[in-house]
Amino acid sequence: MSWKKTLALVVVAALLGGYYYWYEVKGSEQRKAAEEAAQRIFQLKKDAIEAVMISRGQEVIKLTKDAGQGWMLTEPVQAKADQPTVDEVLDGLVEGKREKVIAEQAADLADFGLKEPSLVVAATVKDVATPTVLQIGARTPTMGGYYAREGEQSKVLMVPTSLFSKFDKTILNLRDKTVLALDQNQVKRLEVHHGEQLIAVESEGDKGWKLVAPLEAKADKSKVHDLISAINGAKVKDFLEEAPQDLAKYGLNPPRWRLTFFIGDDRAEKTLLLGDEDTAKGGVNAKRGAMDAVFLVETKLLEKLPKEAADWRDRALMAFKRDEVERVEIRDGDSIVQMACVENCGKIPDDRWQLKQPLETRADAVKVRTLLRNLEELKAKTFITESTTDLRPYGLDHPAAQIQIWLKEKATPLTLLLGGEDADKSGRYLKFPERPAVYIIEQKDYGDIVKTAPELRDLKLLAFKARDVRKLEITQPDGSVVLEGEGETWNQVKPAKSKVEGYKVRSLVWKLEDLEFKEEWPATAVAPDTHGLEQPAATLTLWGQGGKKLETLKFGKKLEGKEWVYAQIESSPMVYAVDAKVLGELPKVMGDI
Repeated sequence: MSWKKTLALVVVAALLGGYYYWYEVKGSEQRKAAEEAAQRIFQLKKDAIEAVMISRGQEVIKLTKDAGQGWMLTEPVQAKADQPTVDEVLDGLVEGKREKVIAEQAADLADFGLKEPSLVVAATVKDVATPTVLQIGARTPTMGGYYAREGEQSKVLMVPTSLFSKFDKTILNLRDKTVLALDQNQVKRLEVHHGEQLIAVESEGDKGWKLVAPLEAKADKSKVHDLISAINGAKVKDFLEEAPQDLAKYGLNPPRWRLTFFIGDDRAEKTLLLGDEDTAKGGVNAKRGAMDAVFLVETKLLEKLPKEAADWRDRALMAFKRDEVERVEIRDGDSIVQMACVENCGKIPDDRWQLKQPLETRADAVKVRTLLRNLEELKAKTFITESTTDLRPYGLDHPAAQIQIWLKEKATPLTLLLGGEDADKSGRYLKFPERPAVYIIEQKDYGDIVKTAPELRDLKLLAFKARDVRKLEITQPDGSVVLEGEGETWNQVKPAKSKVEGYKVRSLVWKLEDLEFKEEWPATAVAPDTHGLEQPAATLTLWGQGGKKLETLKFGKKLEGKEWVYAQIESSPMVYAVDAKVLGELPKVMGDI
């Protein structure tokens, strides 16, 4: 084929492609848009609509667009309108479509409920002298829509029920029901007046909130934010009276509660008054400080209000992070427990802890972390007194227990003193030496932070991580099995090479890692014929990466009267008792794994 013919074919293909795109694709889109536009009842632009009037019989609701405040209700009341609901009405005017034409020239409009329409919507449009009007009459017999007409035309249309719903709005629907608009970040001070009581908090920015009345203390940030969020999200349940002459009948003169929010750097005030509960209507009478109208809000709003200063106090007693802790000492009567971080301090879960007193041995890192978490999250149950010079009533002159916590780069430890029990309040008195205040903590919390050495000791018999094991030898009187592998892939290499089910090996190794002893004795304290470890029932040896030996574990005889067996590890001179179940889980023959 010559280059001229090839070029001609390319040009034809390009022309056909262009025709398809511009006529079939673009043309189809334009035709579809034109069809949709033709179906619209009105050809209006949303931004051009300046006022809307909705008439339902004698009831007339008028909405007007204000350049500064947006849409406003101007009849029958003057108030800010609910923007989303107004948008729904405007969308109906702009996007509303007819289903079909029922009659070009209706002989009697009464047949369609249009002589006295059920709903009339009129829109005032910028630079257009005559309002755009839609009259909606009766519902169609099939209940599929409504009869309607444009202005005073005699043509009768059918419009969908969804369009009727966009216009079928009440005063309550169209009115802005925001109780008080608040920006969480802009509230600088909050005052709650209840009777003669004043509770006030001040924002400290990123630090949270400070209680400034009736006393100075750290405030609970979450509770202050909860109230601000609850007020900001609250909606008017019903409008009760626009210009009441007697506020006392609503419990608003004086109000039961006065909430004052100081906004921004200029401390502009926004006030909400709360009065009596109306049980019949399920709400609380309320009023904005600067407005006349009385309205109803949900009763649950009262749940966020502080009844006393203690409700808003920060109950956290200590400000430290558990990953900063290097050493802890617990004194309980004559007992002293000391523990220290010895490796990977602050690097959970690889941190390692050692008991230093009353014995030197491994501490259980998980149990230590739990203790530190309990201390870090310790909260006051009750605030007893802000200052006292006599500690005897609280048992703090001679504390029952004392806990000291040493932190990184801090020379002085955190110290807390624990006193006597308060039976009435079901708690335990607590004080910090440097603070004059006395608190009560839960009795359960006392048990969670005052621990003994046995409660913190690492009872795991073997000090290894299951992930590090690469080789395992199990020797029993009738033979030995040697397994090698990693992760879920393991093989038997002795007495004969074969594949094994890797998850079973991993399961066994995990159980060995978690194996805890029940009791321990010096090896010399148990007779060989009693423990049977000189001719063990089973011996396990574990190796890690590069053939490094991790540990050898022997199992001996069963303890009389208990479901325990004697055990011994190569690295310790002690004899231990462990759960006999682990011995039963060892493979007896090649096929077991």
